[in-house]
Amino acid sequence: AGDDRDEAQFVIQPILAANRRQHRPYGDFAVLYRTNAQSRSFEEELLKYDVPYVVVGGVRFYDRAEVKDVLAYLKLVVNPSDNQSLRRIVNRPARGIGKTTLERADAEAVAGGVPLLEGLARYADSAGGRTSAKVREFLRLHAELSESVAGASVADAVGRVLDRSGYLRVLEQEATPEAEARVDNLKELLSSAEDFDALNAEVTDDERSRLELFLDQVALISDLDGYEQRSERVSLMTAHSAKGLEFSVVFLVGMEEGVFPHAAADRSEDGIEEERRLCYVGMTRAMERLVVTCAAERRRFGTRTFQSPSRFLEEIPDTVLSGERARPAGRPREDRGAELDYSYAQEGPGESGVSVGMRVRHPLFGPGAILAVIGEGLNQKLKIRFERAGVKTVVVRYANLELG
Repeated sequence: AGDDRDEAQFVIQPILAANRRQHRPYGDFAVLYRTNAQSRSFEEELLKYDVPYVVVGGVRFYDRAEVKDVLAYLKLVVNPSDNQSLRRIVNRPARGIGKTTLERADAEAVAGGVPLLEGLARYADSAGGRTSAKVREFLRLHAELSESVAGASVADAVGRVLDRSGYLRVLEQEATPEAEARVDNLKELLSSAEDFDALNAEVTDDERSRLELFLDQVALISDLDGYEQRSERVSLMTAHSAKGLEFSVVFLVGMEEGVFPHAAADRSEDGIEEERRLCYVGMTRAMERLVVTCAAERRRFGTRTFQSPSRFLEEIPDTVLSGERARPAGRPREDRGAELDYSYAQEGPGESGVSVGMRVRHPLFGPGAILAVIGEGLNQKLKIRFERAGVKTVVVRYANLELG
């Protein structure tokens, strides 16, 4: 794919096509990736088309704690009266403003009939000492952010929160696998903001800022909890979480150096071997069909990086490949789903004596070539690409086909 956004379209469009044209349930499909942060673009693409999904063994992107923390900073900038957002981030990262301080500030706010942020300011004026200094430092941070993001792009606003709050720096200093995963999620949030800026460059609203429009969109995505009640859902998960599970069709995405295998694994041969085993786990989750994707470019923490295909792709034997090993990068067409067949197809001759690749002629549609043989017996069907009529699925016993 051209980039990570194209990759998401390339994956979701065929799932839509298979569901609508072949009536395949969404539960047949799984999207596997190396890190949780990669789920964001696929979640947004699925939501755009109202496709039910579930994040298996993880939390949906905009519900992840670190993502919600940064969004709370932005909400408080947009609306200083947002007490809930203030409570969430006043001590994230830790800055010495504890429960007791917040309770006393809350009492000041209630007594004066003012928002909690103003209650903090009043408490700082009366408290004195180290506690007062810490509260004042937080209030200065809020004022600075409020001034610096006014008129800024959404990506700039997110970047400034990450930088000035110290949130990103604290996670990077932890240097644990969990902290690295949180950093990846925050970088993906920045990519989300960049996507929003690019897609809404011409959008103007006299009443709301670009940042407010972004927060409205995120709120809409986060509120779609009804999907959890749906039984037929596309599964999104890391390759780690997929162990022991099987799906009819699997998309293994992000197969690029530094992504899968992960950059951290390249420090040792043992690390690469573990990544190779994990890749094998992901590939063998597919019962019928495996589609493996990579992107030529990927947005990572405010910059576009040029990606190279994963070394593991070269280790796949040619004998198990269908189609080209690599496709030219570029935006996928809306009808891309027609190129990928998810039928229960067989390559050899069926009971009717026909097989994939065979030339046939239909009395109405004319000449064509068989793309897939579906099922067997009286209900056997053929998927055929006709020269004049395009791709059609016909029942063999009713089609009156001529061979050759």
